[in-house]
Amino acid sequence: MTFQDYVRVLRERWLLVVFGLILGVTGAGAHAFLATEQYSTSATFFIATTDLGDDVTKAYQGSLLSEQKIKSYTELATGRRMEEQVEQQLGAPLGSAKLGASARPDTVLLTISVTDPSPQRAQRIAQIASSEFVALVNEVEKPVAGGTPAVTAKIVQTPTLPEAPVSPKPARDFALGIVLGAMLGVGLAVLRHTLDRSMKTTDALSALVEAPVMGATSFDPDIKTNPLVVFDAPQSGLAESFRQLRTNLQYVDLDNTAKLIVVTSSLPSEGKTTTSANLAIALAQGGARVALVEADLRRPKAAHLLGLDNAVGLTNVLTGQLPLASAIQPWGDGLFDFLGSGPLPPNPSELLASRQMGDVLEELGRNYDVVLFDAPPTLPVADAAVLTAQCHGALFIARHGKVTLDQVRAAADTLHRVSANVFGVILTMAPRSKGKGGYYYEYGYSASPGTVVSSGLQSSMKVQAGKLRTPRTRKAIEAQQAGNVSEAETLLRAAGGAMTSNGVVDWVETPVPAPAETPFVPASRNGQQSASVATPDEVVVITTGKRPDASTRPTA
Repeated sequence: MTFQDYVRVLRERWLLVVFGLILGVTGAGAHAFLATEQYSTSATFFIATTDLGDDVTKAYQGSLLSEQKIKSYTELATGRRMEEQVEQQLGAPLGSAKLGASARPDTVLLTISVTDPSPQRAQRIAQIASSEFVALVNEVEKPVAGGTPAVTAKIVQTPTLPEAPVSPKPARDFALGIVLGAMLGVGLAVLRHTLDRSMKTTDALSALVEAPVMGATSFDPDIKTNPLVVFDAPQSGLAESFRQLRTNLQYVDLDNTAKLIVVTSSLPSEGKTTTSANLAIALAQGGARVALVEADLRRPKAAHLLGLDNAVGLTNVLTGQLPLASAIQPWGDGLFDFLGSGPLPPNPSELLASRQMGDVLEELGRNYDVVLFDAPPTLPVADAAVLTAQCHGALFIARHGKVTLDQVRAAADTLHRVSANVFGVILTMAPRSKGKGGYYYEYGYSASPGTVVSSGLQSSMKVQAGKLRTPRTRKAIEAQQAGNVSEAETLLRAAGGAMTSNGVVDWVETPVPAPAETPFVPASRNGQQSASVATPDEVVVITTGKRPDASTRPTA
């Protein structure tokens, strides 16, 4: 992993890093405030050989002897015999007191330390240990035949009364807790990233499917209640991502004027139907003749998403019960056509591979510029592979964080085995990011709330940023101009409003051409109503849920 990869992992898994820091600081705080204070004192000894005279060689040999023996004395100073002698002189067990010994490298100095919750007791134990250690060295080094010991231990620093505890030290403990907690958090983040086999990036998706990236869509918590964002919230970042997908799709498969495109994925619930419907709307708004076909003959969802009837559809056409033209339904006042699945058959794969299906594909190709097939997922059933083999290509959908790399690879292999042409891949429901290292970038560029999006009847219908979204809305204006206020309000409510920054029409004012001033009372988003008078041929769409005051209304 590169440095940028680690940065991306930490940005993605920052909660684990915070968890590690909290754990480290909490542990340090618990130790600092709950641990018993410990005091330490020590005594230092000089390990020397007996007087060897002025002979330099013997003096050097004696120095080497002291260095060699000091390692053994370090063990003796903390041994069981030493503890028993100290306890005997102390008249009580050591308890929580601890004896320690250390030797400084390349010297003949040895230090015995004592740690205990009581500073006075620590000093007393250290004094006893010092006396007992000197006696122990003399006993060990005393020759069998008697005489002076070859090596002696001399006290050069006596134990002092400790004034401050050596443990705990809050500043040190908290610093150590932060460092260890950060290391733990980073380790957990990297481990979680390494073990995570879910699809997270468009680059990985493109490499596995062996197809270019067509686009990515961000996660929107309101998508379940408002799935047709291109239609209902055209100035949102998610709607713009579908329009970018439409633009990218125009530059694939240039050899075929009419494109038959299958939209599929590895598993269910990855966003196929939502992507198909919004892409169909975006293509139709761009001027293309579009048909959306419900090719999922097992669990169809597109008809419900679009609010259309699914009783008659593709299966009726394939079984010869209806001609294709009779089964097609217009959507959005003719914005694009929809062919439902019809009754669910017992043999979907066989129907999709039939000669009749080939005839349907040929007829669709003659009548439309783009035909989108909302197909089943690739792994559970073979329907998508069967259909893709007969069409010009496919768009492969993968949901961020849900489908695994192995599942995507298996689904791609299934499509490649039937020689399917995968136009590109789309990563859906990716988290939003404001900087590098993320998966999806959303740049907003829409009208600010409280401003006039467009003024003038013609500009309101043509300007993309503020255009009135369907002919149904225009009929509402026509009904108003004819004096049918109730019908106009009903049509406007059914249309859902205009293409404004928040996806609804909050206030529309148009005049009645008659000389008499006839107020129009539309239903605003917050349920408020108001009458207004406007000048001829004037339409105002205001991107706010509040009723405009006199200063923002057009004057007669």
